[in-house]
Amino acid sequence: MYCPICFNNTLKLAHSGVVKVTINGKSKPTSQFIYNLKSDKQEQINSRLKDVLTEYFQWYKTLQNRDLIKNIDLTSYDFICSEGCKISLNHKISVIDLVVPQADFKNVSQQVADEHDISIAL
Repeated sequence: MYCPICFNNTLKLAHSGVVKVTINGKSKPTSQFIYNLKSDKQEQINSRLKDVLTEYFQWYKTLQNRDLIKNIDLTSYDFICSEGCKISLNHKISVIDLVVPQADFKNVSQQVADEHDISIAL
């Protein structure tokens, strides 16, 4: 991937870190999970994503005026540039297809939304 600082193809995802889940541009302090690509199986990572979405949707369905969920972002700050660039916390980079495959992301999101009777249109 290209580094946002030096613009070289030197950016790599750290083998472990934190994924922040943002839904329609909003998140809760608990809307994140950890990953370790060296030791976690994909099912474990998907389970953590499901837990975060379940917790958020349980809270979300208690609201009176709910917007259609159009966007769920999975981002991380845990990237390393091999050139040694300092990546700012302002650079949130998507980890869909890096930590969670696109198909798994859509399946888990839809499954949890259906379980909580929440409409999503990703």
